Amino acid sequence: MQRTPMERQWRPLRRVRRGIDRLRGEAMPFAQSRDYRIFERIADVPPRWFSNHHVVVEKFRPEFEDGLYHVRIYQFLGDRWSCTRIGTANPVVKAERDARTEMVEPVAEVVAWRRQLGIDYGKLDYVVNNGEVVLLDVNKTTGASSYMDDEKRRRMRRQLAEGLYSCFSD
Repeated sequence: MQRTPMERQWRPLRRVRRGIDRLRGEAMPFAQSRDYRIFERIADVPPRWFSNHHVVVEKFRPEFEDGLYHVRIYQFLGDRWSCTRIGTANPVVKAERDARTEMVEPVAEVVAWRRQLGIDYGKLDYVVNNGEVVLLDVNKTTGASSYMDDEKRRRMRRQLAEGLYSCFSD
C-alpha cells in the first residue's frame, strides 16, 4: 500500500503511542481483522477485554451455509442501493480473492433501519442468523468493494451514482 508523506511522517509517533499503550495494558489487542478471536465460551475471553474501551465483546452469531460464513453488505446512495452477500471459509468474513459473492435483496428490517437512522449514503453490514437479522456495522461511506470483479464493481457504482439525483431534487 502506498503511503502519503503525511502518513509516513506520523508513522514513528503511532508506533511510540502503541508501545506506551501496550505498557499500560491499554493496547488494542487487534491490529487488523485477521487478529479477531472467536472463543468457545464467554469464560474463555480474557477478563481485561471487558474493560478495554478499544474492544467490543459480543456473541458470535454467524450466517453459515454450504460450508461458508457469510456477511451481507447493503450499500446505498439516495434512492439507489445494492446488496451483496459474501461467503468465505474464514469465520471473520472479509473481502478476499476467493470469496463467493452474490447479489441479494436486502432484508426489509435492514432497509427500515436505514430509514430510521436517516442515512442517505453509506452501508450496513449484517448477517441473518437463524432467521434473525444481526447488524454488525454502520458505515458513512461505501468502501472500495474490492471483493468484486471490475465489471461488477463498475455496474454497482454506476447504479449507486444515479442515486445522487434523488439527493438533490425536491
